[in-house]
Amino acid sequence: RASQAARRPPGPRRSPRGYSPMEGLFSSVLPSLASALAGGTDDERVEALGQLAQVVDTSFGDDAVQVGGYLREHGVLKSLVWLLEHSDAVAIQQTTLLILGNLASDAVDASSTLTKVRLKELGAFEALLPHLFSDVWLTLVYALGAVQNMCTDVEYVEVMQDTGVVARLQELAATEDPQLEKYAKG
Repeated sequence: RASQAARRPPGPRRSPRGYSPMEGLFSSVLPSLASALAGGTDDERVEALGQLAQVVDTSFGDDAVQVGGYLREHGVLKSLVWLLEHSDAVAIQQTTLLILGNLASDAVDASSTLTKVRLKELGAFEALLPHLFSDVWLTLVYALGAVQNMCTDVEYVEVMQDTGVVARLQELAATEDPQLEKYAKG
């Protein structure tokens, strides 16, 4: 005889009390993070970015699509681009580059094309290019990853040529650092 659980239709994981772990994410966690990113102190933003990076990194399949959709629809992408343009804090820059690079990846979010469209509207690609000239290795790695994942629009090639990024990528590709070389050639 089949158990009750075996006959239940597939759907979101639920605890014995019927509560989906994702419900708390969308009703409490993500709104709180969005608020901190939009108007918090640098310390609050660093904390919120760390938590958001973890959410993005640990969301898979439909959950990742829902997270990406929430971030697009609730102004979080706009906050991330603003932080990339206006923050001098290295921790904020690095984590923002990491998050943007992951959100623009098809491997992370099957709907990343929608995210890339919104990021283009916000000028995110242009905002991340100055970080390719950073002297900080981790900033370079995250900036290269973000460029690689976002650079799906032909217009970006012209932007990279006009801003000297093509020459910078060639310079990074010639380094002895296999990580930088890999991303710069990607």
